[in-house]
Amino acid sequence: MKKYDSSNLEEFKDEKFLINICDQEPIHIPGSIQSFGYSVVLGEDANIKFCSENIKELTGVTLDELIGTDISSVIADSDVLNTILNDSRKVEIFYNREVIGTNNRYDIAVLPSTGKGYRTIEFQLSIVNSSLLESLDTTIDDLYDAKSIQELYDKTVHWVKRVIGFDRVKLYIFDEHWNGNVVAEAKEDFMPSYLGMRFPASDIPSQARALYVRNRTRVIADVGSDVVPLLPKVKLTEAVDLSDSLIRSVSPIHIEYLGNMGIGASFSVSLIVEGKLIGLLACHHNSPKNIGLAQRKKSEIIGRIFSLELTRLGLERSKIIKKNFQEGLGKKILTIGQNENFELGIERVFPDLMEFLNLDGIGFRDEKGYNGFGIILDSDEISQIEEKWLSKHDLKIHSVNNIG
Repeated sequence: MKKYDSSNLEEFKDEKFLINICDQEPIHIPGSIQSFGYSVVLGEDANIKFCSENIKELTGVTLDELIGTDISSVIADSDVLNTILNDSRKVEIFYNREVIGTNNRYDIAVLPSTGKGYRTIEFQLSIVNSSLLESLDTTIDDLYDAKSIQELYDKTVHWVKRVIGFDRVKLYIFDEHWNGNVVAEAKEDFMPSYLGMRFPASDIPSQARALYVRNRTRVIADVGSDVVPLLPKVKLTEAVDLSDSLIRSVSPIHIEYLGNMGIGASFSVSLIVEGKLIGLLACHHNSPKNIGLAQRKKSEIIGRIFSLELTRLGLERSKIIKKNFQEGLGKKILTIGQNENFELGIERVFPDLMEFLNLDGIGFRDEKGYNGFGIILDSDEISQIEEKWLSKHDLKIHSVNNIG
């Protein structure tokens, strides 16, 4: 397979080929950021080694004048400077802080050091939003009040939409093959609905899913905006790792995908349970729209509460299922063969078992033959399954979701 080369992206016109190269694309080292932010990268000596090309807009000082100087020429805030000097293993965010050379207030993110010893500091204009004045307690209490998993889905998209003000927020859950199923949606009336739709695993390649676990939120403020390069330019092997970046530029393949959907801005929140990405809150806006770090953090908290509540509701449902089984169907199964022959006893509980397990069909085979209830396979098909699966797996129980 031909290796991905971002410099030749325009040459790639074949859709299948673009899908194949998605898994090779080095999205963590794009060499650029989005246009709504600014970036300064420190070397191991704590002096400025790289800057985003637009840095003069922030500081009033040219890139050439900043390269090689100390970070204190940009930041005077002692809390931020102390964090920079005392390396952290997580992203540290400071809201509404002063930057030398401007009267505006900025949210500042200090990223962990990379393997090359680089330390990145990112700046975004502070955005005050009325939704942030609402108590987070109200949101959390409402999520805690969810009585079912579907109600939790619906409440979650409602609150995230309320926080960020996007035109559509959809929640989709991954299946075992990373296909996404849209299970809830909150949207404006003019937006098309995606509720109930399925999205293929190729929409989110493996390295993108890894970054979703590492960074719980991601924003694309303006799909149509040009990216801002980090300067001076270096070879790919020497590029700054932006895996933890909050303003990292996005794959041009994904930008084209969003453009084809008519989307102006995008935002996502990772849904993680026990360290595994189980779904996403995918948010779209018809026009460019940036959201501040405070809004992103509140949305992230909603996502974290969702994950906790999903686990709790799942455990509660398991307890209810177990109790119902023990009190109902379980007792029937235990009586099989006591007052009738085994075959009739099994067939007697088939309807209850199908309802309990939400099955379309159920069957069993013994030395006398094959019996079933509902939508079932014929004897020849069962024999093929036995030959294909059971004879090759030394298992008393075997599960497969595709018998083709």
